Amino acid sequence: MMLAYVLKRLLALALILPGISVLIFLLMQGIPGDPAQAILGPYATEQTLAQLRSEMALDRSMPVRYGTWISQVLKGDFGEAYSLGRPVLDEIRDRLGPTLLLAGTAFFLSTIAGIGLGILMAIRQNEWPDRVLSVGVLLGLSTPSFWLGLVLIAVFAIHWRWLPAGGMQSILNGGGIVDISQHLLLPALTLSLVATGIVARLMRTYMLDVLRLDLVRTARAKGLSEWQVIMKHALRNGLPRIIPVLGVQAGYVLGGAIYVETIFQWPGLGRMLVDAILTRDLLLVQGSVLVLATAYVLFNLAADVLQHLLDPTLADVS
Repeated sequence: MMLAYVLKRLLALALILPGISVLIFLLMQGIPGDPAQAILGPYATEQTLAQLRSEMALDRSMPVRYGTWISQVLKGDFGEAYSLGRPVLDEIRDRLGPTLLLAGTAFFLSTIAGIGLGILMAIRQNEWPDRVLSVGVLLGLSTPSFWLGLVLIAVFAIHWRWLPAGGMQSILNGGGIVDISQHLLLPALTLSLVATGIVARLMRTYMLDVLRLDLVRTARAKGLSEWQVIMKHALRNGLPRIIPVLGVQAGYVLGGAIYVETIFQWPGLGRMLVDAILTRDLLLVQGSVLVLATAYVLFNLAADVLQHLLDPTLADVS
């Protein structure tokens, strides 16, 4: 039963990824301007421009270019990043680690804080903790991450000078766990804010539904403490419902790293992607977005499988 469910999800994944690759390719081809000119600069000669256009297959039709690109991708060859002079896959591999560190930390913070706040809001429904936290969650959801990042830099890095304003480690004598953690804190908090608000609001809703079930009333009637009722009964039944939301939020923080990395000059995939878009490095952009989209789909697949393991009935209904 479980194997059939996983195979069905993998089949859906196999159908989604080709569509994503076509969409990515078409979006990049629709951006105005000459990619060769953007890479070589305004002083490039017509001869060098023509040579680069030929190497990038810009002189061929769009179907031929897509077919060539996707066939190479299926072989594990993402092409050449012409603006950097190195293979796309090597550049992605070097940048993926910092991005996963940032997104993973933000996802951990948003999951722990969101679930904890959601539970507290549910068990203290309509009381002052619920009202205060609801307002805080609403403000978090309404605050743009890029604006929050600038505020955190202004307060903690410029005014108080407690934390560094950007980068992944100090230029001199940096690279240790403490140094990287100091650089990681502000961008991770910035990236986790919206995800925390979403998880908290939905966890509150799911917990309120569970707290109205007969099994919770029965547990209280048996004389169990409120802590035991929440942790052993309510949370056990409410947690599987939040797992698909966590899968979506994992993809969100990975995609949101694009602008957060730019603000904090974090040397990850997002910052590289912005630079590649500015230089019109088509293969680098297409490869990077395809990797991010694949990761997003895989996160959701993992969340669905985990939910199915914890509660097969709930997963089948959803």
